[in-house]
Amino acid sequence: LRYTFVACTAASGLAMGMHTTQMQAPPPSSDGPLSRAPLFAKADTYGGMLIDASKLPTDKSEFSRLLSESCDEWRSEGKRGLWLSLPIDQSHLVPAAVENGFTYHRATTKSLTLVRWLPETPCTIPNAPFHQVGVGAFVINEKEELLMVKERSGPAAKYNIWKVPTGLIEPGEDLVDAVRREVEEETGVRTMDEGAEVLSFRHAHPPASRPEGVSDLFFMVRLKLTPADDAQNIRVQETEIAEARWIPLSEVADMPYYEKGGNLHEMVLASAMDERAGFSLLKLSSSVRKSTPPPAFTALVYSVKGRDVPAAMGEAQTRRKLTRQSSHDATAITPALT
Repeated sequence: LRYTFVACTAASGLAMGMHTTQMQAPPPSSDGPLSRAPLFAKADTYGGMLIDASKLPTDKSEFSRLLSESCDEWRSEGKRGLWLSLPIDQSHLVPAAVENGFTYHRATTKSLTLVRWLPETPCTIPNAPFHQVGVGAFVINEKEELLMVKERSGPAAKYNIWKVPTGLIEPGEDLVDAVRREVEEETGVRTMDEGAEVLSFRHAHPPASRPEGVSDLFFMVRLKLTPADDAQNIRVQETEIAEARWIPLSEVADMPYYEKGGNLHEMVLASAMDERAGFSLLKLSSSVRKSTPPPAFTALVYSVKGRDVPAAMGEAQTRRKLTRQSSHDATAITPALT
């Protein structure tokens, strides 16, 4: 069905999404050689410098002078990108940084990060994050009813349509945790990690009329109810949700505002036929070798349900071996596709 194809394209899209979100912070720092610049900074692993805002002078004129001298020194040392993150209580230094060639990179509620590229070469400082990640919940009970809501505000409220619970991921929040939180916040319905599957994936960009907008990565996730007897009891979040209901799949499929052959329509039909396979959750740990201790990170990877990675690799190797053995012409030997 259609959503199966969309889910397959999610793998590459997810990788791209991870690539963009990895650019949220300046490059990791390393000790590197000492610099003779008057401002204190640490070298990063990309030939740049991370300026220490905690050691900056409070006087704007003095800061501007020292920053200018430091930039000249760093340029002579062959440094590349400069990073300067100023908290709100040092915002009076921003004009001096701009006068010294720094530009805005990104801002949070507590700080502004500025950057400057020193060489006479194209700048390779990564863009600030330009995607938001949204989630939608596809929750069905034992009566083959889909959990849907009507919102009090927003585009869906304007047209008074029923929709699945949706929302945005918060900083540091995992995909499944985000969609489970949204479901419970909006409806009071309780779900679990076990059995969660990504059914589809959408990548959208802001219209030309809103160039300041961000692109959107949206994941539709199927969730299972917790075993508790009252797990599917609805408690509406009155500040955001006007109404929440369990609606039979047959009624959802006939809703006039969901186009036949569209994403939600296809998922409803697939669920009605008990064809619900999607991308399931796999916890992956990784670390960088040749370091003490290794700087490890943990990621949540979504893969095709029921596929054991080592076993799949073994099957592929066996197929390749059999393919070679069955061919008498060496030029005709080709690896089997997995």
